Amino acid sequence: MNRKHMAEANLSRRQLLKGSMAASLLSGAGAIGLTACGGSDGTWRPKRTVIVILENKSFSELIDSKDGSGNVLMPYLNQLASASALLTKSYAAPTPYGFVPTGGVPIATDPANLATTTWTKGPAFVHPLAARGSQTNYFYQFAGHNQGFLPDWFLQPGSGRMLGSTAPYNVAFQDQYGNLLVDGNGLPKPSFSGEIGLSNELVTSFPNVNLPFTTPNLGAAIMGAGFSFATFSESLPYPSYNEKAAAAVSNGQADGYARRHNPAINWINFSAYGKTVAADKLRFTLPVSSNLAMANTTDPDGTKYPGFGVDKNGQAVSFDQLPTVSLVVPDNQSNIHTGTKAACDAWLSKYIKPFADWAAQNDGLLIVTTDEDGFTDASNGVANVGMDGLIAKAYGGKGSYMYGVDNITTLFFGPTNRIKPGRVDTKVDHLNVLATVLQMYGVLDGFKNDFQTAWSAAVHPINSKWVGGADSVRQKELVAQLANLTPISSVAG
Repeated sequence: MNRKHMAEANLSRRQLLKGSMAASLLSGAGAIGLTACGGSDGTWRPKRTVIVILENKSFSELIDSKDGSGNVLMPYLNQLASASALLTKSYAAPTPYGFVPTGGVPIATDPANLATTTWTKGPAFVHPLAARGSQTNYFYQFAGHNQGFLPDWFLQPGSGRMLGSTAPYNVAFQDQYGNLLVDGNGLPKPSFSGEIGLSNELVTSFPNVNLPFTTPNLGAAIMGAGFSFATFSESLPYPSYNEKAAAAVSNGQADGYARRHNPAINWINFSAYGKTVAADKLRFTLPVSSNLAMANTTDPDGTKYPGFGVDKNGQAVSFDQLPTVSLVVPDNQSNIHTGTKAACDAWLSKYIKPFADWAAQNDGLLIVTTDEDGFTDASNGVANVGMDGLIAKAYGGKGSYMYGVDNITTLFFGPTNRIKPGRVDTKVDHLNVLATVLQMYGVLDGFKNDFQTAWSAAVHPINSKWVGGADSVRQKELVAQLANLTPISSVAG
């Protein structure tokens, strides 16, 4: 294994970038034990790769989690994990990426009356801040960058999402770099009149956001190399559907398909946009045919599309008919966002176990991960306002949703001659997982070149009103992101 291809995302105690970081990550044969074979460079190129993203749960909530009688709550997921390379120190990506903002958590003397309360500041932050909500993390997973979408408690100039007097929990407590908003005396001074981070808000709701996105992403990189890619979103009505949400197909529950959990859709140039994409940016866009459901569907124009493991007529087909790389997202009834762990485990058994069994025999790769953690640590402090205040009232003692981090579940499963089962203590985040897949298909170097070009541009590629790459903080972020777009273990021969 070549150690210089490894990078550490230590989200809990110290800065990401250290001069000797890459050399200190691993010892022995390698983190995941990916063996070389398949590509012209000797890298293993899985026949098919499927990446499954679940929702909002920490590692300890999924792995070895038991009920009061001692029964494992998610038996299939845990069975799969025991046969996988299970990353025990995997994390969602932080924002801003790669450094610790100044300040600490805001503490309101009277949290019920934010407009008139006095404020104090908690101890200084000791680790980077979590990227919330889900949509921001899906962007990190799919494109290595938050695309400019910031947590709800961050100021986001140019977002078009104004604060309202009737929504005190949407007060901004951080500037766009995560630094605590303070007055001349260094005391917290929240913003009640500025614009706040877009977070999970519908991308299409804001005129300042340019659609389609034309930035580097997993799908475009894979397709640009002559491979195929699609995303499979459960309960998506049909590929050209571009609304906020849809009910779950399986049971009609309102909280089913969620556009915010479908990152690839933002790179599709739907005809309704009426946009002409510059010739040099077209290669970053995706076709409508890459936006699929788990079931076969029919678009309003009559075009039939396949689903996951089924053809356009709903007939089962071999998994070798899948795209080279597939991103699979259960709906909110199946991904533990709204539904239960039991429902999620049943879904995994129904849809993912057959692929896992196939992958083990057919040189395929399965990655299962989550978008972010659930309840988090308190080492950055816990605010008594905003989401922290709401969660404290509902749950108490669960750490800080706004400023905490916790490890998430990430596992790699495939043939045992490719991936060595066992627990792996390498510290990684979403960017490392993305880089591992890109490296497998020989497109990582090109992706990183495109990434640097896009995110160093003086004008922000998504919204010209947002801070672009000429900003010193964004430059620091870019350095950290490029450093961590590094495979979890070397896949080069």
